[in-house]
Amino acid sequence: MRLELVKSRKGFYRDNYNRVCTALLMTLLIIFILSLFVLYFTIFSPTPDFYATAQNGQLTRLIPLKQVTDRRI
Repeated sequence: MRLELVKSRKGFYRDNYNRVCTALLMTLLIIFILSLFVLYFTIFSPTPDFYATAQNGQLTRLIPLKQVTDRRI
């Protein structure tokens, strides 16, 4: 009777250990895949366009100072 109880507990802990290890590996895989998505979207995201607005609501696209333009202000 006592031996069966010990074997039963051993089987219970073994089965739960395997379930927890499987869940941990699946969680790590999901974290890795999501990290790759974040890295991809960070590297390959388009540069944002910035606009200024006048008091009448007209939009003016802002040009970086590094970019050479032939328009005079």
